[in-house]
Amino acid sequence: MLISKFSNYNNQLNKIAEKDGLVFEADYINFMKKYNGGDTPKTTVKVGRKKEIIRAFYGFSVKKEFYSIEKMLDLEIVETLLKKKMFPIATNEYGDFFTIDCSSEMSGVYLIRHDNIGCQIKIADSFKKFIMFCKSEKIGHIRTIEERKRDMISLGLEDKISEISIRNWQKEIDRYAGYNQEEVIL
Repeated sequence: MLISKFSNYNNQLNKIAEKDGLVFEADYINFMKKYNGGDTPKTTVKVGRKKEIIRAFYGFSVKKEFYSIEKMLDLEIVETLLKKKMFPIATNEYGDFFTIDCSSEMSGVYLIRHDNIGCQIKIADSFKKFIMFCKSEKIGHIRTIEERKRDMISLGLEDKISEISIRNWQKEIDRYAGYNQEEVIL
């Protein structure tokens, strides 16, 4: 699996473990120490017959609020998960949670839908296996606005080029500029 890691991890998991009575797998703790979560564009994991997109792993002191553990811990749904000893570690494109079982039995990684937290879909027996099941594509060349316009025109879709399209293209270009993807090694 490829990740563009966040930074600034300071053993914050210890505080959460003590406060909520959670037991974290050593592999997850090492992952957080090394990567502090991170963006995972073009990453999928098989859940049953379907592939789920993993948008990012949560991290501490992250600029993107959607991926901030601190912001996530303020959510009522996450309080409910923590009572069940399930700790959210990542999110998909719909805001569903990939969670790790942090009970004393530590029995794996699950997908929990944000609109049905009673349904837990087991993905892997451990965090390490979960990472092994995740498959990523390397982000290659990010096409410029000019390249995108040229492609649209060549396809006869010049009328579909709008200021909104151009702004969205620029957002994508800005998002991936300077991305440093690296292989997750536990």
